Amino acid sequence: MTISIQVPKLPIETPEDHKAVLARIDALMDAEAGSDEAVELAVLGMLCAQYEREAFPIDPPSPIDAIRFRMEQYQCSRHSFLLLFAILRMKVKALALLRQALFGKRHGFE
Repeated sequence: MTISIQVPKLPIETPEDHKAVLARIDALMDAEAGSDEAVELAVLGMLCAQYEREAFPIDPPSPIDAIRFRMEQYQCSRHSFLLLFAILRMKVKALALLRQALFGKRHGFE
């Protein structure tokens, strides 16, 4: 089985190369599964994803931003979040007291 692939300049090194690869990917989006075009699409997709990871890195969010994002996702008000946090803190303290009662020593859960 011979696969003929029409590829733009590879590897993708410049924004112009990236733009050309994206245009080719767009042209291949209706490729039949198992066809040469589908294989080309898969290869170009992987190469494009690798280039984008390197060219456009995304820093992880700060802990505060991550908490705010999660609160927004769950439509949680600040008051609700603080209430939940207080309940969890009480549970952690209760576990620490239980461990102290069972094992006679503290494990740093204060």
